[in-house]
Amino acid sequence: MISAGSYLNHAWSLLSKDVDDQGLARSYNETDVRRAISAAYYCLFHAIIEDSAIYLVPSGNLELVARVRRAFDHAPMKKACVAVRDWKPGSQGASWTNLFRSEPDPKLREVARAFVYLQDQRHLADYDLTRDMPWAEGARCCQEAGVAWKWWKDVQGTPDIDVFHTALLLGDRLNRHG
Repeated sequence: MISAGSYLNHAWSLLSKDVDDQGLARSYNETDVRRAISAAYYCLFHAIIEDSAIYLVPSGNLELVARVRRAFDHAPMKKACVAVRDWKPGSQGASWTNLFRSEPDPKLREVARAFVYLQDQRHLADYDLTRDMPWAEGARCCQEAGVAWKWWKDVQGTPDIDVFHTALLLGDRLNRHG
């Protein structure tokens, strides 16, 4: 199985073709930049769904883990990340975010912010072909994905990570009571 790190390595390799001996961007291939942005997003996406599926299937049943991984959907994940990124004390109302026992870990909030940013950039790179995609944007996405992936590993085992893992899969369905 391909790892999240493989996506990030691939993204950087696409960009490194366009760097001179001093590490400066030279004339670049915009297709490589667009693919690098997509790969950077998929680094974080796959890291999150892999760890979340394993967390949600503590028995280790590999077939079930694979099916749970496949059940994650980009749009609800983004919505859950926006809710964590924008979390404010006392503003949750009946939202699933009131399940957090305290403010979400700052690193988790940064992971959520990076996920939203990278998904938005991937959509621009993949679907808005009228917009120039500079090399620096590809590099920024790779850097964001690398830092977010590290922080994602750091927040495993923190208080309330169970809420986030579950919200990524179930989203607003966690708002049901009773």
